[in-house]
Order: sequence, then C-alpha cells, then structure tokens
Amino acid sequence: MTGQLQLGQPIRTMGMTLIPIGHLQIEHSEHTGAFWFHGSLDPVALVIQGPEGVIARDVEGRELCLQSLIERLPELASRLEPDPNRD
Repeated sequence: MTGQLQLGQPIRTMGMTLIPIGHLQIEHSEHTGAFWFHGSLDPVALVIQGPEGVIARDVEGRELCLQSLIERLPELASRLEPDPNRD
C-alpha cells in the first residue's frame, strides 16, 4: 500500500484559481494466481488564489499553512506563479 499527496488540475473561475489536493492511495495483492488492484483519491485540501492572495483550506474549511503544503508538494509553487487576473 502506498499513499501520497497529488495536485489536481487548476480550475480558473471568476478571477480565481482553485487547486485541489488529494491523497492518492493504491493497494494491490496477489493470492493463488489472482491479482487485485484498488486505487482511491480522497480530497484533502483546496488552494485558492484570488485578488486578495493565496490561502489553503482543508476539507472541513480550516485554514492550512501554505508553506507546509509547498514543502510537501514543491510543484504547487510553480502553479501559483501566474497572476490569475492576467490574460
């Protein structure tokens, strides 16, 4: 069994960018010649970039430390670089 955080595709709407973050879990096993595989992606957080700045919230709406998320998911920083108000 493995698990890791995954960035979802950015969603741009109403002058904001929403970036979903999920926990990907993959399980597999082999027994008497049969092999099974199961994967799931559970929501963990949402990063919101808007005119007032960037915030991260967990699935219960609590604010998360954005820097901690960037340390765990370095590619998140590059997704936040463009200003969503520029076209």
